[in-house]
Amino acid sequence: ARRTVELLSGRCDTWLELGSGSGNLAAQCLDLKDPLEYIGVELDEALLRASPADSRARFLCGDVLSPSGLSALLGNRLYSR
Repeated sequence: ARRTVELLSGRCDTWLELGSGSGNLAAQCLDLKDPLEYIGVELDEALLRASPADSRARFLCGDVLSPSGLSALLGNRLYSR
């Protein structure tokens, strides 16, 4: 996860991860890129509970393969990454 985040150039204010799992990528992003906000969407509640606790991060339970479900969760917001 760390190497993946290192490959992404620049700093972005808002991040969205679809299929965030246990939050490994989120933890690296929060550490290395210091975003203002990070939102992870994951269907598995056990993985959501393992996600990192950070005031900049929110982890939502949802099916990333359901466009209408994602729209209900996220609205019409735009994300930097």
